[in-house]
Amino acid sequence: MPTCASTFDFILLDADRAQYVGWWPQLFSLLKHGGLLVVDNALSHQDELKSFAALLASTPGIETVLVPIGKSELLVWKGSAAKIE
Repeated sequence: MPTCASTFDFILLDADRAQYVGWWPQLFSLLKHGGLLVVDNALSHQDELKSFAALLASTPGIETVLVPIGKSELLVWKGSAAKIE
């Protein structure tokens, strides 16, 4: 993932799902507090996203919800108290 000096309110993640766990620290840094990360095709590639979903669930201040529209979207909200331990 390229380095970026900016932070973002919204990130759409639709890439090589095997890389998501490794990208999480940088994605976390790029996403502003109160920002939304959308993970595309969450149900259609559920097996590939298990490790990433577990990582999200273990990150304090991160809230997720699955939206079952189309191949589904996983919405990831970064709260003000979110931090990587």
